[in-house]
Amino acid sequence: MTLELYADRNDYGIRTVGLPDIAALGVCFGQVITAMSPANGDINWGMILWHELGHVFAIQLSNSRVPRWFTEGLSEYETLIARPDWRRENDADLYGALANGTLPSIGSLNSEFLQPDANAVVVAYYQSAVTIEYLIQTYGFPKIVEALKLYGKGSETADVLQAITGKPVAQLDAEFRKYLEIRLKAYAGTFKLPTRGFDDVTKLEIAADAAPKDAKARAQVALGHYYGGDAEKAMSAAAAALALDAKQPFARYIQAEVVLHQGDLPRAKALYQGLIVDGFDNFDLRSRLAQIAEGESKSDEVELQLCAAKKLDPERSFPYQQLAQLYEKTRQMPKALAELEQYAFNRADGSRAAQEAGDRVRQARQLGQGPHLRRDGDLHQPVGLRHPVGARPRLHRAAQARPARCSPTTPCCWSIRRRAGPRWSTSAGPRR
Repeated sequence: MTLELYADRNDYGIRTVGLPDIAALGVCFGQVITAMSPANGDINWGMILWHELGHVFAIQLSNSRVPRWFTEGLSEYETLIARPDWRRENDADLYGALANGTLPSIGSLNSEFLQPDANAVVVAYYQSAVTIEYLIQTYGFPKIVEALKLYGKGSETADVLQAITGKPVAQLDAEFRKYLEIRLKAYAGTFKLPTRGFDDVTKLEIAADAAPKDAKARAQVALGHYYGGDAEKAMSAAAAALALDAKQPFARYIQAEVVLHQGDLPRAKALYQGLIVDGFDNFDLRSRLAQIAEGESKSDEVELQLCAAKKLDPERSFPYQQLAQLYEKTRQMPKALAELEQYAFNRADGSRAAQEAGDRVRQARQLGQGPHLRRDGDLHQPVGLRHPVGARPRLHRAAQARPARCSPTTPCCWSIRRRAGPRWSTSAGPRR
């Protein structure tokens, strides 16, 4: 196996795909891995290499025939069992797909990686990982190895899943959705904007014109403009939706986002609070209210809203970081260190902020000043592959050296950056 690390992004891009400055942080070509080196700073290179190494073994075991959803899901799973803090923070997105009826079938997961929407690809990574998790928990890890060997013999996904589970894809889909309902129970009832099917605004407008009394159809036009970055048209369509239904939540949320971006904090605050009162509560609303309260110098309100945000989505790192800063300003150091510790655990992305948070918590422990809710090894460390002693991806032991069919012109997998929000909206904090 050959591992190539590049300090220069352009050199890496040209070597990998022939183009400079690609978004991918690591790529596997069967028995060759190219990746950005630790010299680039804010990347978790240990996680990237662990992920790509998982692909090497999956590709060899399947004679290079493993579909992308399976190998990506398996590599994500391997990083998760090696380091729980290396997980992606996309439970809320997965819940949104489940709640909005856009969760793809396991049988069609591979096509999700061809979506033009980068956010959809990130969610595809995560759904693939959770699907592999479900298969392992339900049928055992040896079935994963068996599946790779079946792919290696030329079997297709539907036949492979039937062979390792004894069930057709439709039945697996139904059981997987029940599994997700239990796994994502903490998100049940939270407000989640739909994110799929909004690329073609003209199509949305035609659908809304065909149903002139349908407030939701008009609100979907507003969402199309919102995701496209056109605030003026988004507001116009939202107003049209609210003229049909004054309680329409998508339209109200868009109005709140736009007026916040325009600097009208009192109106934005009233809109966000109105949504919560009407039962449309979520992490983003609470983060926005915390942001507004900070501008008003209301520290008690900031604390209240950030604590509510944590409960609504405990995966996201933003409220922990903000609470740590708030408690530090008010000299509540035990609370500050507890929040900082969780922030360092949640945000294992190689960033300087995560490094500094982990260092501060470890220093406090050495001085006997900080909490000890997690092991030092679970906190962000700046260099090296981090894993518990003896912990190795189990697939590595099952794989056998076989010639790979991937070539430098046909990469088998990618490690990509995580999602970003609408281009024009004010961000309440990084989604990490």
